[in-house]
Amino acid sequence: MIDYYSTHCGTCETFSWLMQARGIEYHIIHTEKEVMEAADKYGAETFPFAVIDGEFFDTDKLLKYILEYNK
Repeated sequence: MIDYYSTHCGTCETFSWLMQARGIEYHIIHTEKEVMEAADKYGAETFPFAVIDGEFFDTDKLLKYILEYNK
């Protein structure tokens, strides 16, 4: 499962749409407290980002994951 951290910015919404369009299941985390705690923990500097099976995915790595995803 993907823990997807979003601030609901335009880029975040586009990533949500892409994951839905590709049938990728994810759990969205968007409360300010949870997002900021995770950003601090993983050193995230841009949004969105995700944690997949315990591995941090920044925006670029997450986009690559989404585009290469096969059901």
